[in-house]
Amino acid sequence: MEPLPIGDYDPSRVVQIIGDVEPKAYGPDSRISITPSGPRFSIQQGQDGHIVRVKNRAIYYILTFTLMRTDPANDKLAALHQADVDGVDGAGVVKYQMTDNNGTEKVSAPHAWVVQIPDVTHSAAGDMRTWTVHLGSADVQVGSLKQL
Repeated sequence: MEPLPIGDYDPSRVVQIIGDVEPKAYGPDSRISITPSGPRFSIQQGQDGHIVRVKNRAIYYILTFTLMRTDPANDKLAALHQADVDGVDGAGVVKYQMTDNNGTEKVSAPHAWVVQIPDVTHSAAGDMRTWTVHLGSADVQVGSLKQL
């Protein structure tokens, strides 16, 4: 019997860049989450049971990540969002790139924008800022870890 594969993972080797902003101080939980806005295929079913599979091309991706309040990226992302709100013609729309240097996963999008500023909370525990960014026309390559 062949031995099971083993991989090595270091979260600091997953790098994302939003325009010219590279967040560094992620919160203690989920680092980066990229979720499709819906399924790629849906089904239309007739009364007699016939099925038609329908391809959905109108998919964007929802990126969420949580930063420590100490990360200067919070200021830069807030400024990017404010430029989009105050500007015209997509002033806050930038490129997005995520690379997992532990393996083969990569995500890129020519159009990314901050959807809204995070909730502002202050507690005794020290607070985080959770950002939501939409990715348009994204190329998402799901992969695996390099094996040792």
